[in-house]
Amino acid sequence: MDIDKLKDVVERRFGKRIMDRPDCEELSIAIYKKTKLLISYNTLRRFFGLAGQKNNSSVSKSSLDVLAIYCGFQSYFDFCTQLESIDNLGKLYKLQLDILQQNPLQLDSVEKCLHQLETNEHLYSLMNYITVVAFNRGDIAFLKQVFSIQRIFNGDDYLHSQLYFLIQTIGVQVQNHPEFSSELWKSWAEDSKARFYYFELFVDMSRLVQSHYIGIQFYLNHSSQQQDIVFANALLTWRFLMIGQIEAAKKQMSNCDLTIPLTAIHPIPAARFLNCKLVIEFLENGHVSSTLLEEITTVFNHFKTNIHPFFEHFICEGLVVSSCYDLALHYINEANSKTQLYQSYYLNGSNERLKILEAYCLTKIGEIEKAKQLKDKIQLEQLDSFCKEYDSIFYYALEPKNCPKETIRQIENLGYSRLFTLI
Repeated sequence: MDIDKLKDVVERRFGKRIMDRPDCEELSIAIYKKTKLLISYNTLRRFFGLAGQKNNSSVSKSSLDVLAIYCGFQSYFDFCTQLESIDNLGKLYKLQLDILQQNPLQLDSVEKCLHQLETNEHLYSLMNYITVVAFNRGDIAFLKQVFSIQRIFNGDDYLHSQLYFLIQTIGVQVQNHPEFSSELWKSWAEDSKARFYYFELFVDMSRLVQSHYIGIQFYLNHSSQQQDIVFANALLTWRFLMIGQIEAAKKQMSNCDLTIPLTAIHPIPAARFLNCKLVIEFLENGHVSSTLLEEITTVFNHFKTNIHPFFEHFICEGLVVSSCYDLALHYINEANSKTQLYQSYYLNGSNERLKILEAYCLTKIGEIEKAKQLKDKIQLEQLDSFCKEYDSIFYYALEPKNCPKETIRQIENLGYSRLFTLI
């Protein structure tokens, strides 16, 4: 019962069991010192069942409120509403201990642990914990089948906030444990759920040049849908462009062999494909043709009614690299307008990237003061975990002469020296 639980919490806060009248008198003083609220020792005797059978009547709501306030709650009602959370938190800690005792992790046992939690907050906290434990142990067998956990990976996508951050946890753990990456990528590329959750929802742009392209190649080997083929080939093309192999990039692009219009696929792979076309034309001719710009406008006009500004967010990258600054600013404004109407947590990192690209474009067209004001508002820590280092390259390109040497070395280590030079 709630009353019994409140007794336990009061005793824990007081620091000892309430056994007799002196304890009640001492507690009454302690409550007043902490809350400046009065509650008599006789009321406390009745509350703890120490007043004798005839006098152990229930205490008033106002007295329960005082006791709850003493324990750190706003009222007795507040205490009752938080009981479920308190119980679940205790259960979460116990389940974490159960997970530690499993070595190696067993899929069925993990699923049983997850099914004991009802709230998403604690469910995904446990799943994040399980993920970190598995990577730290090098439990490859478990990680290969992690996406088969139905309680977690059941068809929801980035619109589910806890799942969004869980996928980022998995991605960052792959970054932190490159020794496992190739084996995991090969396995996940064959798994339809892993393809969706790991490869398609978030792309590790920071590691694309040096390592993540291997995972994308595995993904492409198991792709049959046109959208997936465009998505993978565009990323691999972008990598070739970043390392200065333009002929290899053109050959990779030809593998897309589009049999359907770009408007028939998701706006993100459509934008990535057009980014590659933009940069190839720019590198070969020194400018972008009006024909290609018209194609981009046609695709944008198709996607502009989509409430999620995916196309606008991703096309700006290619426009910036190919020096189409005015058009990039146009799409940034379009993206910002949509974001104001449909602000969502999963756009936070992309919005910060757009600020960087906008400041860069403003600098290039001579709007120096506006660019400086915008730069002061940029928060690099808000960038998405998967691509924070990649997106930061555009930020440091705002003032390349002032870029720290260690940052330049990091850009070189990531394989993006050419990108930094291009912009």
